[in-house]
Amino acid sequence: MKRVTMLLLISVLALGLTLSGCNAVNDMFGKLFGKGQTPNAPQGGPGVPLGPGAPTGPTMPGGSITESGYLSGPGASYTFTINAGSVSYLEVPFTYPKGSVKFWVKVVGQDGNTVLGDFDLDNGEIIQLSGGGTFYLTVYSRTGAGNWSATYSLAGGSGTTTNPGSGGGGNCNTSGNAANGYLTGPGDSCSFTINAGSKTYVEVPFTYPKGSVDFWVEVVGQDGYTVLGDFDLDNGEVIQLSGGGTFYVTVYSKMGAGNWSATY
Repeated sequence: MKRVTMLLLISVLALGLTLSGCNAVNDMFGKLFGKGQTPNAPQGGPGVPLGPGAPTGPTMPGGSITESGYLSGPGASYTFTINAGSVSYLEVPFTYPKGSVKFWVKVVGQDGNTVLGDFDLDNGEIIQLSGGGTFYLTVYSRTGAGNWSATYSLAGGSGTTTNPGSGGGGNCNTSGNAANGYLTGPGDSCSFTINAGSKTYVEVPFTYPKGSVDFWVEVVGQDGYTVLGDFDLDNGEVIQLSGGGTFYVTVYSKMGAGNWSATY
């Protein structure tokens, strides 16, 4: 009986030492690693900010689609896609710190061919896209850093478009092979596109209140180079375009206000 009691006491003591050892081990690991601690979530996951100046991606205020971002300096660029679908004509106005930077744009079509090559936004903040389909736009900096945005709408229309003009006061309308508008005064301008296609020669006669205003025209080709720079319509109301392709025409006022029109 004494032997059984002794064995029972030894067993209880051994069990107590074992449990105590386990707790000690647990305490040791707890001190080393922390009780209930889980690994840190990897950085850069959902909810982690991209940092200042990162492109925000498309937003859709009032049915319009806006792309925006920040170019950190020369060589910085951002590419986004416009799915125009069956919309045959689309205007994409850009905003950027004009005067303190040199931001340029390049447009490639869905077939991989360049639609607009290396175009200086100082020559016109509105990019015109025609023919529908998908376009890949790259905005990049040659000089300076700053924010930029581009807004467009895919809403269908009657084939007539209205452009508020980069000067902010006038407006211009395009329909078929004609364009017209009103310039509110010096600095106001309107831009429109002429898709000459395979036609190697196109004449564009302008009408305007000659004698009471001073309206000028600038033409940029599809390669981004100036075809006709700062031309005074008083020196000739008919603009000649040669070589075919796409031309971006801007009419602007140096003096006076009035209506204008052009056919082609």
